[in-house]
Amino acid sequence: MNAVIVIAHAPLASALREAALHVLADCAPDLQAVDVQASDAPEASLADARAALARCAGSEGVLILADVLGATPCNVATRLLAGERTRLLAGVNLPMLLRSLCYRHEPLAALAQRALAGGAGGGWWRQAADARDVIATQALDAHLVYVGEVRHPVEVGAGERDHLVAWLSKRLGGPLKAPDLAAQGFSLVGGRLLPATDARAAAQ
Repeated sequence: MNAVIVIAHAPLASALREAALHVLADCAPDLQAVDVQASDAPEASLADARAALARCAGSEGVLILADVLGATPCNVATRLLAGERTRLLAGVNLPMLLRSLCYRHEPLAALAQRALAGGAGGGWWRQAADARDVIATQALDAHLVYVGEVRHPVEVGAGERDHLVAWLSKRLGGPLKAPDLAAQGFSLVGGRLLPATDARAAAQ
């Protein structure tokens, strides 16, 4: 199991930890927070960060989440990086943190990718005047994609890789290839069919 450390300008790190544990209380042992005070010298913040890293000594790996690229917390976090056991992402927000905690059992490289996707896709743009129409259209598109799926309403696991590729190729009307990213530390989790524009299907 991997651990997660949030390093951010005070009081953001502690606030994110508290908010995440409100949802995922059982993750407390695997989640550390380091608040970098405006009055603290960088070396003092580094000492706090190293203490947090030491508390993760029993974890397989450590994903470090900082707030602003190039700011003091991120610079401090950079000095914690050590080989394949640590990864660092900047731009932490609550969706990124929750994704990190939910998938902390995965290999560290894959976890970092999931966290990055969670942080980038965690927002939702809304136009008040047409919001209900947009939601209704998205719901209808999703229904039209999934209604024909009896065996695969949501996802096919990596254990059925050949079938997954054949199925998605058939549904999308063209050949697909599952990338082999083992050399980069990633493994195939599975695939799913998603709604795209105009009720067409997309694969993930």
